[in-house]
Amino acid sequence: MLTDLKLQKEYLRHNTLKPESFFRNAICEANFYRRAAGYFSSAVFGLFSEEFIKFVKNGGKIELVCSNQLAHDDADILFQVREEKISENFLQRFFVLEEFADDAMAFFATLLRMDVLTIKIAEGIG
Repeated sequence: MLTDLKLQKEYLRHNTLKPESFFRNAICEANFYRRAAGYFSSAVFGLFSEEFIKFVKNGGKIELVCSNQLAHDDADILFQVREEKISENFLQRFFVLEEFADDAMAFFATLLRMDVLTIKIAEGIG
């Protein structure tokens, strides 16, 4: 459980306790992840695929709000999969996700298809 984690007061890039170590430990114990980001890239799923697989096993859901500054490939995936959903049972869905653990973009698309990840695009005020 998240409450059982021994967390530090701060995690800084130049210290031995890097933000990545916090995320790796916390996401494995979480079942909900909500984030607003100025910039998003599916590459994050390549860095933390093992942790996100554990997160999905916990029944986790991700809600992301990000700017419209997406890589072309990420934007293409968003448009391609918004109507496609994986409807198999949970175990089948999990095995599908594991297949793409080494391919960040396919992993990203699979999370979207599984309804584990929802993304909202925030438009700038101009």
